[in-house]
Amino acid sequence: MTINRLWVSGLLLLLAIPSVSSALTVDINGNSLAPTRQGDPCIDITGDYPGFSIVPSEAGKTPQICFNSRRQNHLEIHHVTFVSTSTGAAESSNEVVITFTHDFPPGPNGVVTTRAHLFGFFSTATGVGTAAGDKIKFLSFFSQNNNYDTIAEPFEHAVGDTIDSGVFEFGAKKQYLVSGPRLLKGVLSFSFNRPGDKLTLPLATGVKVDRGSRFIDRVDTLSAGSSEQ
Repeated sequence: MTINRLWVSGLLLLLAIPSVSSALTVDINGNSLAPTRQGDPCIDITGDYPGFSIVPSEAGKTPQICFNSRRQNHLEIHHVTFVSTSTGAAESSNEVVITFTHDFPPGPNGVVTTRAHLFGFFSTATGVGTAAGDKIKFLSFFSQNNNYDTIAEPFEHAVGDTIDSGVFEFGAKKQYLVSGPRLLKGVLSFSFNRPGDKLTLPLATGVKVDRGSRFIDRVDTLSAGSSEQ
């Protein structure tokens, strides 16, 4: 009898603890994607979509959006090349919008550093010339208790007539004082100016949270201090 009472008390205690949603959600132009199996940390986004397709940026890799919450909070796009398959010049209505979010359980807590990061390049179908007119935009968000905050100003880039303009890189960080569940969100949008143009993201692109103990943070702090002298 005592054992049964202890078991029931323990069950009631577990039910009373607020559950933390841990769902990875991805939306590509209104098309919602989900992991193949419950609990999978990644969603395979390979395939053909209206006006474009998604293929691996490197042989043997899988285009996917993944989360990781072991020691840090990561939400990132991996190994992706987007290829324009439209038959005419892109219009504003043909903009591709990819939204990806994930709710993370508590930790790391205290003073944390959120980072938004993006690196990639636009290229033509032949690799000759530039993908002039192609555009990309990236927004990043951190949220607690449904209070969304932008980690950085939106990053926007348009390809010009020079080869260098086809390459872009963006990195930003912001500190928060947090405790409890949190949510990370990224919104990547882009448009192509002609069929066959490609957008490649060879490195992880997205949002992450860590404790801010990176060497680069210390270098930034030292640089800021020396510039004030």
